[in-house]
Amino acid sequence: MRVATDQRRRLRRACLASRVLPLVSAVALLLPGSAVLSAEISGEPPPSFAEEDGRRLFRAYCAPCHGDSGRGDGRFRAPAPAPPVPDFTAPSFIQRRSAEDLFRAIHGGSASLGKSDYCPAWGETFRKEEIEHLVAYIRRLQRRAQPPVESAGQAEPAAGGRETSKNPTTK
Repeated sequence: MRVATDQRRRLRRACLASRVLPLVSAVALLLPGSAVLSAEISGEPPPSFAEEDGRRLFRAYCAPCHGDSGRGDGRFRAPAPAPPVPDFTAPSFIQRRSAEDLFRAIHGGSASLGKSDYCPAWGETFRKEEIEHLVAYIRRLQRRAQPPVESAGQAEPAAGGRETSKNPTTK
């Protein structure tokens, strides 16, 4: 009799878990800090699977040195006089590095681009697709860091909080 009662308890717990788990997962997607909610708030498109997987890999393997936001401010960056860890969001970095450069740097380490050997080669650790996902995530960090492009003639606040037109022919 006791065995049947234990089995019923386990069955009830399993049924409850199967009902609660999807609800908890749905709520977790909407919590602050989740990629889906932050994309909705910022107005940018939600991350692709590649960007989400790249984010997961970046946080586990790259963020200790490069920082969570990719700005080169991680806890384990190399001490001076070592070269600084690159800021992936800096315009100068964005303009100089193609997706192929990023792939090569991740696969072969920073030394493969003639830089320091502090960043290891991850080619033996990650599959090609995972490196592509990391590149997609780094590109997303770069897109998020770039200021929006203003259109010509758009008004912007001037000194004193007044708006002025960029078009000199309008008053």
